[in-house]
Amino acid sequence: MILLWPVYATIAVAIPLWIFIILQWRRGIYGLLGFLPVAGIVSLSLFPAVWPRLVKDILFVIPCYLAYLFSVPGTWRSKLDLPRSLLIPLTVFSMMVVGQAFNPLLPTWKIAAIGMKVWLFYLPLMFLGLHLARGWRDLRFLWRGLIVLAVVPCGFGLLEWVSCFAFVYQETMRAVYGPAAEAATQNFVYFILGGVKIFRIPSTFTYVTQYFNFVLAMLIPAYALWQTDQDNRWRRAGMCAFFFLIFVSYLSGARSAFVIQTLLAVLIVLLDKGWIAAFLTGVASLLLLIASLQLPAA
Repeated sequence: MILLWPVYATIAVAIPLWIFIILQWRRGIYGLLGFLPVAGIVSLSLFPAVWPRLVKDILFVIPCYLAYLFSVPGTWRSKLDLPRSLLIPLTVFSMMVVGQAFNPLLPTWKIAAIGMKVWLFYLPLMFLGLHLARGWRDLRFLWRGLIVLAVVPCGFGLLEWVSCFAFVYQETMRAVYGPAAEAATQNFVYFILGGVKIFRIPSTFTYVTQYFNFVLAMLIPAYALWQTDQDNRWRRAGMCAFFFLIFVSYLSGARSAFVIQTLLAVLIVLLDKGWIAAFLTGVASLLLLIASLQLPAA
């Protein structure tokens, strides 16, 4: 049975929020970025209901799309303009997804609809992202805000990781997520690396992959803040956040973190600073990995 009060609460919040966003579409993007780190809390608190996963779309994405298309001056072509290096692969990818939706082997049309929503619904955010920043001031504001927001899920994930070794993993996850603990941790799955148990840590997200993808994405604004901010304090904050994000990704329980997070960090530095800086970044990442495997034994 669906609880009605969360539905009414969502509608009550959505009405003034839509008005606020339609007056300026960038507010929707900033609101979405601020909501994403805690969106999993909404979904997990209303488990096993599925509709809370759409709250971010109802509150931010849909009104943001409408505001961008109908409130921003300019032609439709200018609003939907992307570099060919992005537009061509996105078009091919979209055609593949739509074609797969008509696969006769799919058991129901609902699966095809969900697949199209997951893979295609958020692609238009690229058009909005291209016009989000109106200058360096907007970019610095965005990068600083993202790094501050990242502290919440990363700090909570680190606290969960410590609690899993201080107490029992299953008990910790049940205490945090309640009846959603099994779903959030894929039935309390863990793997062993170097003789140390690597637990799945969802943090404030609905499952581990979402948490890891968030940490992975935050690596880019952290590096940008480190290298470009005019305030030395924010530059140091960006540097600390860059390596802290690498460290917490190793503790998330996502096996791909040991390869993808390290590879992304090295490639970012390689493209910007060259081979020597990239090598040092790789060494630092390796030391952080070793530290993450040694701390539980300490």
